[in-house]
Amino acid sequence: MPDIHKYGEALFGYSWQTDMAHALGVSDRSVRLWVQNGVPAGRWDDIHKLCRQRALELLDAASELEDALQDDSF
Repeated sequence: MPDIHKYGEALFGYSWQTDMAHALGVSDRSVRLWVQNGVPAGRWDDIHKLCRQRALELLDAASELEDALQDDSF
């Protein structure tokens, strides 16, 4: 089973539990229970979607920055 800590920290940083709970529309308590008892199977799909969304956002930001650097906009 995947380790929720890895994905939580990659998505939201060191204090990830509250932010993940908010992003998934669940309580902080739910996320803390997942840490202790495991993530419900259906929620892994939601976490995967968050990871993909963040990856796309980062790629877009990197592309914009690359364009700005090439255009000498700084």
